[in-house]
Amino acid sequence: MTSPLRGVRLVALDLDGTLLPSSKVLTDRAIGVLRDVRAAGIDVTLATGKGWNHTRRYAEELGLTAPLVALEGAYVARADGDALHRRTLSDATLRGVHDAVRGLDVGVFYCHDRWRTRVQRRLDGWLPQIAIWDPHLDVYDEHGDDAGHSAFVVHLIGRPDAVGAAHDRVAALALPDVEFFRAEFWDGHDQLHVRPAGVDKRSGLTHVLDHLGVAASELLAAGDWWNDVGMLRMAGVAVAPANAVGGARDVAHHVTERSCEDDGVVRFLADALRTL
Repeated sequence: MTSPLRGVRLVALDLDGTLLPSSKVLTDRAIGVLRDVRAAGIDVTLATGKGWNHTRRYAEELGLTAPLVALEGAYVARADGDALHRRTLSDATLRGVHDAVRGLDVGVFYCHDRWRTRVQRRLDGWLPQIAIWDPHLDVYDEHGDDAGHSAFVVHLIGRPDAVGAAHDRVAALALPDVEFFRAEFWDGHDQLHVRPAGVDKRSGLTHVLDHLGVAASELLAAGDWWNDVGMLRMAGVAVAPANAVGGARDVAHHVTERSCEDDGVVRFLADALRTL
């Protein structure tokens, strides 16, 4: 049987729900298998919505040296933090978003540089979940002190009806070079991302591929969620864990038998190495 890793030069892995179980702790199996993948001459990178702090920490645990994709593709950098690509929303756009959603029952958080994330106080109850993206959180009361701030991606969190109203208000501003991504958050809440146009994991990985001189056909990508669909579509080999949403499963070439809670993608890579 031909190994799914045959001809692959780069493996790109989503973190939450793909490489990481709900504990957010890398397993010994994951660390060992990815070490073996690299020993076979195949680079490994991470492609995640997390901020740079967490992205870099997991990369260091895994010993990765390839450039990393963080913040949904808005920030692509070498492991030492030297940026290959950086896209942010302007402070004027950030102010416009805040003003547009004023009075709605939604909260805002955003990473305004690669090191820190600002969180509206109304999202106090969600701080443990937001810390999954970035452990370095600065809580602010309300909009008004954003002068000089920009944002990689603005996250709006609330009940679906409130998030829908927020989308309509921000869209009505017709802000230049802005795109939206909406999906579930937790516990009956939705999230709306306001992103620089053209920013997603697929575009972020394109910068990594160009830097390494690797073709998309030589990429194995693994992801479980809606924001992974673009990178799965571009990859020569696309893998989704058993826990993946339907959109990711539909575009994957391989769906693993096990979920992220049992190292589904890691086991898939280990099996692929044995037949390489």
